Amino acid sequence: MLYVLLTLFAAAIVAVDQWTKALAAAQLAGRTVVLIPGWLQLHYITNDGMALSLLSGKRWFFVVIALVYLVFIVWAIAKKHIRKKPELWLIAAITGGAIGNLIDRIATGEVIDMICIPWFSTFNVADLFITIPAVLLVLYILIWDKEFLSDKKPESGGKTGAPEEKNDAADRSGERIDAALARLAPELSRSAAQKLLEGGGVLLNGRPARKSDRLSEGDTLELTLPEVQEVALEAENIPLDIVYEDADVIVVNKPKGLVVHPAAGHWSGTLVNALMYHCRDSLSGIGGELRPGIVHRIDKDTSGLLIAAKNDHAHRALAAQLKDHTLARTYVCIVCGNIHEDSGTIDAPIGRDPADRKKMCVTKKDGREAVTHWRVLERFPGYTLLECRLETGRTHQIRVHLAWRSHPILGDTVYGHRKPELGMDTQCLHARELTFLHPRTGERVTVQCELPEYFQELLQKLRQKT
Repeated sequence: MLYVLLTLFAAAIVAVDQWTKALAAAQLAGRTVVLIPGWLQLHYITNDGMALSLLSGKRWFFVVIALVYLVFIVWAIAKKHIRKKPELWLIAAITGGAIGNLIDRIATGEVIDMICIPWFSTFNVADLFITIPAVLLVLYILIWDKEFLSDKKPESGGKTGAPEEKNDAADRSGERIDAALARLAPELSRSAAQKLLEGGGVLLNGRPARKSDRLSEGDTLELTLPEVQEVALEAENIPLDIVYEDADVIVVNKPKGLVVHPAAGHWSGTLVNALMYHCRDSLSGIGGELRPGIVHRIDKDTSGLLIAAKNDHAHRALAAQLKDHTLARTYVCIVCGNIHEDSGTIDAPIGRDPADRKKMCVTKKDGREAVTHWRVLERFPGYTLLECRLETGRTHQIRVHLAWRSHPILGDTVYGHRKPELGMDTQCLHARELTFLHPRTGERVTVQCELPEYFQELLQKLRQKT
């Protein structure tokens, strides 16, 4: 939705620019309208160069520059190199202005200017939307988004050695801690480095470091790397409710209470163990030894559809769909309280809760973009049945978003009411529908599953009270 709005915003700028130019050509030719004597007036001129008539006559130079800019911006946004909303809106304004002048350059080889500051220059609406947002963009990057300039790609050659090691960081002054970890401990995955930071395994000058901390000359980092724990996963004959299966993918209806993949405290009895038994050796290995075939997860106490990949090709294709949102997931949940609107969207960044690192929360600081679309399916006294569609896939996203809106999911004692309601001690949340493009055929596949028995019984109780 954001990119649609950005496109409409840029298109509106183009429309306003072209309209003002046409108006100037029709109404201002041969005359001057003084608005502020000595400071601001309107009159019609054409310019085949840039400001102050620089590079006059270089028509195709300007066309090529504008086209290169447009291609670069589309590429940068598509690759998520530009993600922050203020930057996106400013770039949309610049793009609208650039297209406005590009139209003139291609059509006639010159642009129409009509806004004149006598002691400075004459320009047009497109110029305003290029210059002012460009200045604001630079200021935003320099003042508020310093990581835009300072983040570096991980470099190889860092040493980790023993479980505890000190590394002098004096030669990387200004580098962020997470970037330093990627350089100094390249064997750590991004998620592993994040867990190390969150768990206090990284000390900066003797105190627990945060990923937003930056190195200064003379700083010392101390890493405490966890011991490698070798775990041999075993296939287990655990019943699976298979909704869809072919040579490339398998979709299962996971019951609540079943952990998706092995981790500390759950080395067996997981969905992965069940998939290993059912699929034998035909599971992708991209997710690692502990997550064969797993493309995405749902919480232990959330029921519903989950897709797994049987080969690496399918895994890559499905992972790409998760990233570009073509893999769509729709959930049904019962929330506490009465929601009077029929539908809406929650657009609020989600990050780790600073007060409890095991929980997530809505936060602008270090939060990642999170968007949840919802609509009301049914209303009951004190409760509402919702359908939620994920645009992004952050940890506990639906639970966090709805709790933030003061409508926690019924039974969610982590983010909602601590005391169980209506006999529900786990969240009443079910992944009901899954849509994806088949990784081999490209065909759109939609699978659904019924609400679990406990969910249906609860709905029946609520309907009886209505």
